[in-house]
Amino acid sequence: MSATKADAPPIRFTGRPGRLNAALPVPVNAAAAPELQIAIDVPGGAEPTVGYATRPGSSVLGLRLILPDSTPAGTYKGTVRLGEDEHPVVVEIGEQRRVVLTPARIELRVSAPGRAAESDLHVLNAGNAPLDLAAKQAFGLFEDHGLDRSLARAWTDSKARGLDRFGVLAEELAGSHGGAVRVRVSEGAGVIEPGEGRHAKVAFEFQDGLVAGRGYFGYWEVGGAVCTVKVEVVETGPEEPR
Repeated sequence: MSATKADAPPIRFTGRPGRLNAALPVPVNAAAAPELQIAIDVPGGAEPTVGYATRPGSSVLGLRLILPDSTPAGTYKGTVRLGEDEHPVVVEIGEQRRVVLTPARIELRVSAPGRAAESDLHVLNAGNAPLDLAAKQAFGLFEDHGLDRSLARAWTDSKARGLDRFGVLAEELAGSHGGAVRVRVSEGAGVIEPGEGRHAKVAFEFQDGLVAGRGYFGYWEVGGAVCTVKVEVVETGPEEPR
């Protein structure tokens, strides 16, 4: 006959969805561990998996609960049966933000008069919180090896002395900046739910400061993930993603 421990403190699971740990209310011998069963109402009808786990640095058994990584953040209640005894359970899941971008590096080729280029991007929300992919964003663009060239120019300028060299360095760094890049997500913008993947069409709009024959790079932040954008500027030719 089972004994219900409804008035006992609940077994509390904490951690990320795929690795939720809890201490057992009573010591359990690994050689004679009772059968486990768990009942928790989680969104999406996911089947939870529960088992015993050895606690780090000791021989004491604990419990481990595994839920899908996309399980939304929140507090969930249920019960776990240890042999013939039933105990209340509380599962606490915090927000886990993880975004997978494909490709993680976008390479663009634009002609010198050109000020725009397009590319496709796949965004996967691998976390457990909604992701808002904004339709309009921006990031800075910098010239390849611009810092190295600026330092060399400042230290080798025969006319610069003392603090003048910092003025030369600042001027060279300003000249190597490619300006702000406006990002417009023409297709695929909006809220992406946990576990959802979406294809997006992205337009990049550049300023007039790009110099033909030079390369530039920038870091576009998308929901906590970083997409590297490389830009090659040519004298002539079509604007096309590579």
